[in-house]
Amino acid sequence: FGFGPPGTATNGLGSWFGDLVAAGAVENVFSFCMDSGSGVLVVGGNDVSLYSGILQYTPIVTNVGYFLQAEEIEMNGATIPINSASINPVVIDSTSGETVLSIAAYEELKKQIDSAYCSRSSPPVGLCGDKNLFNGYCFPIIKDLFFSYPGFSFILHNNVNLTLIPQYYLYKKEGYFCSSVIGATNYQSGIVLGTDILRRYYVTVDMSLNSVGFSPSVGCSDASYVIEYASGDGQSGATGKELKNPFTAVVTGFHDNQPVPNVDVVWEINQGDGTFASYSSTTNEEGIAQAKLELGLTIGTNIASVSLNQAIGSPVVFSATGIKGAWFYVYNSGALVALLALLGGVLFFQKSYKKKKFTEEVSEKIEELTSLRLGSKDESEKLGLLDWAKMHDYPVRPGGEKPTSYRSIND
Repeated sequence: FGFGPPGTATNGLGSWFGDLVAAGAVENVFSFCMDSGSGVLVVGGNDVSLYSGILQYTPIVTNVGYFLQAEEIEMNGATIPINSASINPVVIDSTSGETVLSIAAYEELKKQIDSAYCSRSSPPVGLCGDKNLFNGYCFPIIKDLFFSYPGFSFILHNNVNLTLIPQYYLYKKEGYFCSSVIGATNYQSGIVLGTDILRRYYVTVDMSLNSVGFSPSVGCSDASYVIEYASGDGQSGATGKELKNPFTAVVTGFHDNQPVPNVDVVWEINQGDGTFASYSSTTNEEGIAQAKLELGLTIGTNIASVSLNQAIGSPVVFSATGIKGAWFYVYNSGALVALLALLGGVLFFQKSYKKKKFTEEVSEKIEELTSLRLGSKDESEKLGLLDWAKMHDYPVRPGGEKPTSYRSIND
């Protein structure tokens, strides 16, 4: 289309955009935004009416394409353990509708999904089993339940965060929904970011800075709302207790940036054993949605999120850390008391058993001795009892009578 970087030109040919720049007609910048059916291309600069916030830039790492550098991939705010070589380079491709990951990166992503969702009693449709969305299968999914599917973030160099939410990667095909996040068909490394994620952003390519910038799109998107973080992230609290401050997000109109009241948002626990009293809430007159997290009994990190359909910025992710609190000591003290009680019971019964066994043995021997005195034992039994009796205070002598005097052992 004539917008490729200089290193991609062949046979000494330039591009019409490059010719315009060389002639001084335009700045060496072009930008664009798109939705599912159309878009806007700006030559020579940026159109501030088409994006919100500040453009965040990440460097182009080669002159043979718009190749960028990824730092990591996250799912629902948690880092997926993938080595850097598997996710680099990152290619921007406005001609592809799919996000394509290297085989190694895609396999790790699927493992993360399985770990996070498939132990649940009722995981979202199409996420688990051999036949699932990320193995190329399509399912009848209710659009209102898109929020329950994972969101992915591609963190580029300079902490540029590009987020791909279910509303953008789940697309309809012949009455079913399929995933546009796929694995490569060969062993290439890196990531291709297609229009499924690019249509969330206004993208500017500034060759004078040798960088690509991103900001949420407002001129081309089919979104109705913007949901943003307000407060509550990064708290610590005692396990088993409610956090001091609620997680808070604010919802504004996509086109007028005004607070939107009476909008229902959905809260979800993505990691940890914390709970919400309610997993849905409604924005107030200021567009604010809140939920308080009660930490579970496990020490460590909890991750939660709030989602809103047709909203830029969804999901908003929060984290909190559970530390040792009263419940921790009560729980562990109770366990220690139970263990000591069990140990004491074992020792008591062991001692009782030994005592009973000894009593039975003594009674048995006394009975045998009594029988011997009465002459009820045969001679061989008597001889055996004599050996046993020598170990006691009143040895038995032949005839069964207790001696009146003792002789030396040498007599």
